[in-house]
Amino acid sequence: MLAIVYGFCRTVLLLAPPDTPLSVRGPDLVVVSGWWSVGLCALAATLALAMLAHTEWPGPRRMVAAAAVATSGLLLLAAALIWWDVIAVLHPSPSVPVFPLGAVSRVCCLALAGTLLAAARFWLVATCPGCRRRGRASSTAPPRRPEAPAADRDRDTAPSWAFAMVSLAVAGYLTRVLAESAVGFDGGPIRPGAPSAAMEFLLAGAGVLLPLALVYEWGRRWPSWVPGVAGRPVARWLVLAPAVTASLGLLTYYGQLLLGLMVDQVTDLRPIAGAPDLPATFLWVTVLASLAWGAGLGAATYSYHRRTRPPCPGCGS
Repeated sequence: MLAIVYGFCRTVLLLAPPDTPLSVRGPDLVVVSGWWSVGLCALAATLALAMLAHTEWPGPRRMVAAAAVATSGLLLLAAALIWWDVIAVLHPSPSVPVFPLGAVSRVCCLALAGTLLAAARFWLVATCPGCRRRGRASSTAPPRRPEAPAADRDRDTAPSWAFAMVSLAVAGYLTRVLAESAVGFDGGPIRPGAPSAAMEFLLAGAGVLLPLALVYEWGRRWPSWVPGVAGRPVARWLVLAPAVTASLGLLTYYGQLLLGLMVDQVTDLRPIAGAPDLPATFLWVTVLASLAWGAGLGAATYSYHRRTRPPCPGCGS
């Protein structure tokens, strides 16, 4: 239903374009824009209907799920400019105005991508109606959970690869800060305008505190020095929501920036259009560091999700 409604709204938007731009680059979506975006919505709706058919053949199920994952990835890339909307709200600047209509369109595109991705995952692997995970519900005692790898047996201890991903995320953030300090935080396409204290605090939280919370105990249980909630479990959404948002924002926006701008204009080490004062080396270092930051944060978020989700009362998974 979301794909159909969003596709209809995009059709109306294309037939009657607004007088004002929808983003800093003009259109509301990138990579897949114009009538291609309407076709992408139609494809998403078709895949959703195919998943509702509950096909039992393993071959077509995997093919439909793979197509749904690929479509979700294209939708995520199309909504990459939502990162500019976040910056415009958290750090108002004349160089980054707010585009309300375009922001709503990008939020809907992002919601469609997440919904389709979740539906594909549930439809492909779920057999338990209680938790939508692997396993079968039973009226008797839940079956014993399969033996987990040694690194995952202790739910309170993050596996070694999660610590490695957190190190990658923190290193990417620190590299970005060093690169920006080298050019004097003069703004440009990476960070428009002079950074505010609130913006720097949020970036430091997403670059250092948030990754560490994904692997250390204080990310699952409040420390003893926090008044009122000391020793209580930390709500999963309080860590997962900002971690997922930050990792997706970094990967989609800077991935799109790398593919759409840098490969086109920086390969021959020419200055970036709209940022003539910033050297090409600075942009390469900053964008690649941001991609490493997002990739490490996303992998550590997946580990945190696996270790903190409660067991299913239906199948014991």
